[in-house]
Amino acid sequence: MWLISRIPHRLQMGLGWVLGRIMSLFPRRRFIARVNLELAFPEKSALERNTLLKRHFVSVGRGMLETAACWFGTDRFIKRHVEIRGLEHVEEAKAKGKGVILFGAHFTSMEICGRGFGQHMPFYSVYKPNRNPLFEQVMSTRRNRIYGGSIPNTDMRQMIKKLRNGELVWYAADQNYGLKNSVFAPFFDVPVATTTGTTRIVKMTGAAIIPAFTLRKPDASGNVLELLPAIEDFPGDDVLDDVTRLNALIESKVREYPDQYLWIHRRFKDHPEGGKNRYERYVEESKRH
Repeated sequence: MWLISRIPHRLQMGLGWVLGRIMSLFPRRRFIARVNLELAFPEKSALERNTLLKRHFVSVGRGMLETAACWFGTDRFIKRHVEIRGLEHVEEAKAKGKGVILFGAHFTSMEICGRGFGQHMPFYSVYKPNRNPLFEQVMSTRRNRIYGGSIPNTDMRQMIKKLRNGELVWYAADQNYGLKNSVFAPFFDVPVATTTGTTRIVKMTGAAIIPAFTLRKPDASGNVLELLPAIEDFPGDDVLDDVTRLNALIESKVREYPDQYLWIHRRFKDHPEGGKNRYERYVEESKRH
């Protein structure tokens, strides 16, 4: 990863294209992404979804090389290739003396855009610890250095403490974290298990929520961190309404950049009826036909 961070950006993107095409040959991840795209875009033809699938794996491959550049690249490299838009929204929220949640989503440029933001303001990144002890050590060490700090997603107490102290916390709550503390809310018109953590955390801390979308420019010449105005009147009276609003916000950006969302994650796994998950059901349906 250190060596990759030292090669020119254009070459990194070229290698990312190659890596993505190789990754598209892995049956399990390809299957998950294909099912996700069918669920999210039923209006598209099979040919259109297949083209999107190929573009997605290229985006994933490029995201992996961007991660290397994020963790080991120079400050100069990051400044040249990460553009920050809407920083004033974070500054306005911080000026009110409350903590700020940078409400992200799992787009493939998360890491490098986070590094770009960290050059302006330190923040704490909430993340899922890696099972590999060596990789976990490297990941947490690098993130602590270039972001400001990191918080395992199993340590919500620390996250709440930081927000009560007026800190910035990057929190991407758009993955399937199981049925505990989750409700089924629409995402691309499909009811998905969605964590209620954002609502609970804001109620306890009074933190502002700034949507933060991490995107790659269409020509792959660099990345953009798009920061939007703070979400108003959140939380509301109904937690289902809250998570539905957040899902709709993420969905709107995914529709703009459909290849860059992390479709290899089993976002649609749990089914409201229980029993077999949607991927198992898909296999059974395929066998019937």
